[in-house]
Amino acid sequence: MWEVRRADASIPIKVLRTTTESSYGFMPSYRKTWMAKQKAVARIYGDWDESYTVIPHATVNGPVESVAPRSAE
Repeated sequence: MWEVRRADASIPIKVLRTTTESSYGFMPSYRKTWMAKQKAVARIYGDWDESYTVIPHATVNGPVESVAPRSAE
């Protein structure tokens, strides 16, 4: 079960809930499953704040001007 969740972050909540029920014998609520998935994705791929600071900020006079010089006018 862990390998499936780690391999694909786009697995629907419904599948995670039913897999949890078949493995552990209880059905977690949709909300708890969604929250756990969000935490797992953030742990594996990093959270939005970290990702945002890593990406260089594009400005109108930066990359756009180098591709289309007159677009900044």
